[in-house]
Amino acid sequence: MTIQMGPPFMSTITLNRKSFVSLTLLMLTGLLPGTTLAAESNALVPFVRTPAPPPVPAATSAAASRACAAANLEVATGAQGARKGFATQEVQVTNRGAEACYLTGTPDFFLGPKGAAQAIARHPGALAALQERTDLAPGDTALVLVGTPGSCDAAIGPDRKVNTHLQVGFPGGGVKALENAYVDTLCGPATVVDMHVLHGEHSTGTPLALLQSTVHLEGRAMPGSELHYTVTLTNPTAKVIALTPCPSFTQSLFGDRELSSATLRLNCAATGNEIAAGKSIAFEMQLAIPAHVTADAAKLSWKLEGGPTAGTNVPLREVAR
Repeated sequence: MTIQMGPPFMSTITLNRKSFVSLTLLMLTGLLPGTTLAAESNALVPFVRTPAPPPVPAATSAAASRACAAANLEVATGAQGARKGFATQEVQVTNRGAEACYLTGTPDFFLGPKGAAQAIARHPGALAALQERTDLAPGDTALVLVGTPGSCDAAIGPDRKVNTHLQVGFPGGGVKALENAYVDTLCGPATVVDMHVLHGEHSTGTPLALLQSTVHLEGRAMPGSELHYTVTLTNPTAKVIALTPCPSFTQSLFGDRELSSATLRLNCAATGNEIAAGKSIAFEMQLAIPAHVTADAAKLSWKLEGGPTAGTNVPLREVAR
């Protein structure tokens, strides 16, 4: 392991075993100024509870005079995750045309193969926002979340009711078909639950949006205890993605309503403030589960500011057999 020290630490330091361990712990928690820890792909970054303000969405305004049409759009499935109690499938709609275009609310979604697809409604709880006009400059991407209820008694078992086909229609005409989606309607019907815009390279976009995230639980959690889990951030690109300024993340636990939520700062100092090209870094996470929770399972949602979302079902109790 190589430690680089900036001013005022310009000399070589010889450490015994005990001092080395102490110095390493200081570096991992970001307590030693002027140091950089080169993050390895198999390193586990320790959890540090540093509160952060909720992220503020970036404002955008693209002067568009035409409706978005399928011919000028690229549509692809993104990450599976969770948001406000829903298991979500992200759909990415990117403007590949030479001019800005607008969406009159979210695109129209249909679940199932062509000829047998059923319309997906916009969720009533977000109906006003999902009906607003959205302008896409060239290179901008609208991230749309198609969600289904994230928890129910049946979800604890192995059965699933997955549909991989989505049809996406646009106000300017045309339909795009997706065949690699993952929409599980075991706990209830699909609805469109959220949409926001990532700006392209010629606007105000962030490289954090290129990261991929996965969640892994560390055993069963019980009400009144801390949920321990890890989030792995992967940089699939050929360039380093900087973690400066250090982004926040929001972690939430949902049943039939929000059970617990916190917005904290990522432990960027322990990564060297970057994720190398083609590398992954796993972060330890903790979230309190209120003692009054009576559900057998909940849905964990994790969202990086300006970046990806991830989520999973969380068993909360032993299920009687």
